[in-house]
Amino acid sequence: MFTIKGILTVDERLAATLINFMRVFQAARRTAYQAIRRGVKREEIIFSLQNKFIRNARWCQWAYAEAEDTIRSQKELIDMYIHDLEAKIKKAEEKLERTKNSIHRKGILNRIEKLQNRLSYWQSHKEKGTVPPAVFGGKKNFIALTKGKLS
Repeated sequence: MFTIKGILTVDERLAATLINFMRVFQAARRTAYQAIRRGVKREEIIFSLQNKFIRNARWCQWAYAEAEDTIRSQKELIDMYIHDLEAKIKKAEEKLERTKNSIHRKGILNRIEKLQNRLSYWQSHKEKGTVPPAVFGGKKNFIALTKGKLS
C-alpha cells in the first residue's frame, strides 16, 4: 500500500456538476424513503428513480439502499426511545413519592404526563411497524421543522 500526498483541484464547472449530482442523488434518496414508507416494491421504486432522477441503475439502487438503511436505523432507535422513556417515567414516579410540596408534585405530574404521551407515540409506531418522518438535511432544517417553518 502506498500513500501519496497531494492536492485535488477542481475547476468551478466540474465543482458545480458534482454539487448538482449530489443534490439529485439526495432527492432520489428522499423519494425512495417516502416510497418505502408507503409500501411500494423495490423494483418499482428503482424504476421510478431511473425515470425521474438518475438514468444509471446502480446509483438508483444505492439511493434505495441508503433510504432503507435510514428506515432500519429508525426502527432500531424506536426501541431505544421506548426504553429511555420508561426509565424516565419510573424515575419521575419515584421522585413524586418523595416530594411533599404540592407545586413540585404538580410539575412532576405534568412531566409524567408529557413522557407518557411521548411513550404512547413511540409505542404506536412500534405496534404498527411504521417509522416517524425523517428530517433530511442539516441542523437548519431540523430547527425550521420544529418551529413549523418547514413541512
